[in-house]
Amino acid sequence: MPTMWSMYASKTLRALLDPDTFYRSVGRVVRFALTGAWACTAVWAQAQALPAGVAASVNGVTITKAQVDQAVAAASAQGRPDSPELRQSIIDQLIVREVLAQESARQKLDRSAAAKIQLAAARQNVLVDLLLADHLAKNPISDAAMATEYQRQVRMIEERGGSQQYRLRQITVATEAEARQLIARIRKGESMADLAKQYSGSPSKEQGGLLDWLSPLQMLPAVSNVIVNLQAETLAAAPIATPGGWNVLKVEAIRSVKPPSFEQTRDQIREALAREQRSALIRKLRAEAKVVTP
Repeated sequence: MPTMWSMYASKTLRALLDPDTFYRSVGRVVRFALTGAWACTAVWAQAQALPAGVAASVNGVTITKAQVDQAVAAASAQGRPDSPELRQSIIDQLIVREVLAQESARQKLDRSAAAKIQLAAARQNVLVDLLLADHLAKNPISDAAMATEYQRQVRMIEERGGSQQYRLRQITVATEAEARQLIARIRKGESMADLAKQYSGSPSKEQGGLLDWLSPLQMLPAVSNVIVNLQAETLAAAPIATPGGWNVLKVEAIRSVKPPSFEQTRDQIREALAREQRSALIRKLRAEAKVVTP
């Protein structure tokens, strides 16, 4: 469940790891800095011995190797391989951010009412993310729980007819009377495909009304409730009303489909269970809190 902070942090980290985005966000001065024009100034980190665990120092403020490792891990998760060049790029960008943050503080920009609200919100959202991550770490989603959820979803799909797909032919017209006339003509032997091309208001008319394979879960209930009771090559006895008009429908073919395997869906199931776990925690804490509103 993404929070305001996670979205903000994700955007910030993308800017941190993408030099072009980062440069645009902080202006041409920073671009000039990273090209090396500031490399010889006292502000820039100069080659010298640093304490263990420290990657750089800016006016006495340290940038730790743990910060660099965290940024590298995030970059690697996005497909960028760890390399000395990536690490140096991240260190350079962290230095620039620290330079800018120090200048902002020097100008006391963090002391305005608006800034205090933003900083408080940022802190709050970091705490929220830490809590949710800690809760998941202490209550990991087990393979047994995922297997149980998978079986539940498979049963639900089967119960709702999702294990079969239907190839339908459709003619959509404005009135019930028109639809009934077309049904009568089809029963007398006229080609439904030709009638669809001539009379249907559906985009499928160019294909003679033929639709792609659909499961009942993809159909409107008014349609699926009828279709699941028909055999292949069977015309629905009566027109079906939908928001798009009155529909003449025929089942051209039926095929069985297998649900995806557990291994194919385990990541999605894990995330779904994690979301539900987070939601349950939020509901619990919300119910326990003493909240006063107008």
